[in-house]
This record gives sequence, structure tokens and C-alpha cells, in this order.
Amino acid sequence: METTQILAKKEYLGLPPSEQERYVEKKIKEILKLNKNGVTIQTIVDKTPFTRPTVTKHLERLVSCREGFKRKFGNVSLYFPNNRAVYPDKTISFELDNKRKFIGSLINNNYGEFVFIEETGGEGISGGGFLVKKEEFIMFKEFIEKIYKEIKKDGNK
Repeated sequence: METTQILAKKEYLGLPPSEQERYVEKKIKEILKLNKNGVTIQTIVDKTPFTRPTVTKHLERLVSCREGFKRKFGNVSLYFPNNRAVYPDKTISFELDNKRKFIGSLINNNYGEFVFIEETGGEGISGGGFLVKKEEFIMFKEFIEKIYKEIKKDGNK
């Protein structure tokens, strides 16, 4: 696991409780960004002064806020930085109306090149999204065009 500079346990526990929370969250975000191939709770616990419940709480919060994501492999969960943690090569926005827009990002990470399309609402809250391999994007576009033709054809009945 790649890690960042982390305070010793005595120093970390000497921080006021609210600062401890912010500190742990900041450090776990840094750890996720440095470990694009995933990291387990136990690995973070072994390499930091943070307890298992603390690490679990912060990782799950990051997942719930879409700043990270989790994949289960058998009985092991790996945590990854979310696409937002991987700086996109390019981002394009399309505003649907005053409340919603679509954001398309070109992502290049350890797994290849991708196009990530996400609908966002007010306050930047996601309405859902999908990831397509860059080399398959033309086929995906053709698929969308077929769907559009069917919708258009059905609308004329």
C-alpha cells in the first residue's frame, strides 16, 4: 500500500475530536488516491494509527458520498478512489434545463481509457451515470442511435 505522511498515534490522539475526524478523512482520501488498484480496510489499519471501526466508518462515508467505491471479491472488500478522484483528461457539460445537466469526462486510469457520463441535479447530486471503454464508445453511440430511432418511430404511431 502506498501511504502518505501520517501523524504518530500519540499525536493523532492528541488532536481535538473534531480535528481528528477531519484528519482521518483527509488521510484516508489521500490513501485512496495513492492506491488506484484498491486497498482493504485491514491494510489501512495495519499502516496507520487508526482503528478498524474508524477506518470502516470513513471509507463507507466516502463510498456513500461517491468519493470512493467498493468492490467485493469473495469475502474481501477493496476500496478505490472514485472517478472523481482520477482527474479527467477532459470534461464536457450539457445543460438539459436549469436543474439538470450531463457531464461527460474522458478518464485515463490503471484499467484503461474510458468515457464517463453522469447526470447531475441541483447541488451536484448524481442522478446516475455509466462508464464505457473509450475503444467501445463508437459502438455505444450506434446503440444509442438505434434506441433513438425506435423511440422516434414509436412516437409517430
